[in-house]
Amino acid sequence: MKFNFIILVCGIVWTNIAAQIVPLDYANAANWSAHPMKLFDLEIRPSFTRIGADTSQKMTFNFAYPPANAEADIFVISPTTLINAGSPARTVALNFTQKSAINLAVQLNFSYLGQIGRIYAPYYRQANLATFSLPASEQELQAAIFDTAATDAFAAFKYYMQHDNGGRRVILAGHSQGALVAAMMLRKMESDPGQYGSFLDKIFVSVLAGMEGGAYAEKNELTGGWLESIPFCEHATDTACLMAWQTVKEGLPFNSNFPPGNLVSYNPKMEEKGLLFSAFNPIVHDQWGDPLGFSEIQKPVERAIFPKIYIATGASGVTTDWVAYEGMYDARITHPNPLAYAVSVENTSPASDQRHDPIATAVFADLHLYDMYFVAGDVLRLVRQKLDGASQVKTPSSTGFSLKIIPNPTDGMAKIEAPEGVEVGEIQVFDTFGRLVLVSKNGEIDLTNYPEGMYFLNMKTGKGLISGKVLFSME
Repeated sequence: MKFNFIILVCGIVWTNIAAQIVPLDYANAANWSAHPMKLFDLEIRPSFTRIGADTSQKMTFNFAYPPANAEADIFVISPTTLINAGSPARTVALNFTQKSAINLAVQLNFSYLGQIGRIYAPYYRQANLATFSLPASEQELQAAIFDTAATDAFAAFKYYMQHDNGGRRVILAGHSQGALVAAMMLRKMESDPGQYGSFLDKIFVSVLAGMEGGAYAEKNELTGGWLESIPFCEHATDTACLMAWQTVKEGLPFNSNFPPGNLVSYNPKMEEKGLLFSAFNPIVHDQWGDPLGFSEIQKPVERAIFPKIYIATGASGVTTDWVAYEGMYDARITHPNPLAYAVSVENTSPASDQRHDPIATAVFADLHLYDMYFVAGDVLRLVRQKLDGASQVKTPSSTGFSLKIIPNPTDGMAKIEAPEGVEVGEIQVFDTFGRLVLVSKNGEIDLTNYPEGMYFLNMKTGKGLISGKVLFSME
């Protein structure tokens, strides 16, 4: 199923096991890292300073937060903190120390996205690092811990949608464990479009960085694997899609996608809970899209944006939380590497460049800590392109009327009725990407040869445009 923000549909529904987990109460401001109900919202400062190659050239770009004319809301799921990270595997308690660590993670990973809109970031009961490397004999424990994290995050998203969204588009953003939990949330929503289709309809795009195992697709396809119907973004203006990646040093092996390198092997107990999970397997999985626009052999990174505290050289005198480097890196997609999918990054700046280079000091080929930073400028650019180019087929009808579609949801065939006094004419049917998929002139539509998901109908009349939408599901 494909929706306009980010996407999903699946035949597996979370079982009653998940319902036994009592989520945090997100009507309580104490359970949010960033939310306008908090007396003192988490300090988000998206302004950044562009630093030139000789480090003496600095230019500040200032952004008010929250933006006066927000383009979308940013719903953030924070990465694993290193608080209580050791054995045994467990759910980390949400005490003051853990909340402080999550606040810092939100600031260091996502606050630059505050240029686009307000950030909503819940606290949730995270899995500690030991959970990611449990043996096969402890799959039930691993599944229960991740289920708790996903249950909390989804409860927060549900509260946000019901009380805070106000019809705005949503950008779902996560890094590391946060990306994994976000994918589980998407899986939950696509498994029950009747109940959660309205939520998915608001998800504009999902930014999932550093996701262990990756949200991989079936071989030669853009969907399947982790998610049944949400595709990878392929073009700059695609919406309702995934921008998912991991980062690796150019020319070095990348092993975190496929066991034993992958820290989270396939766990059928997670699938039993509806948390569809699959480690990357080159025999059945692939990613044929290019969510970040690096399909060329080598493409300059538009702008790397790092937290100032990570930058030593040239950061003196900088008053912003973020610094930006231009003309320092190139990147490419490692596809068709048969063992991995990643954004491969290297420093291509001249030797005279005096800026601090995190790649040079990184210990591992897997640049997990910097997943969000090397392509931050490109992510911002692409999200803005998507916002600017978003299909208008879902705007309210200029006539004030809507088409009646029977049945809705439909298993493929549906009849269209116009408002009283209006004849049914030519009807155009669009998918969530705004692509015209069929035209009907007889008052009926047949979606049986198309993917399950939400479709949008337009009918032009002498009085204006009349619109409607229909959910196509075989369930």
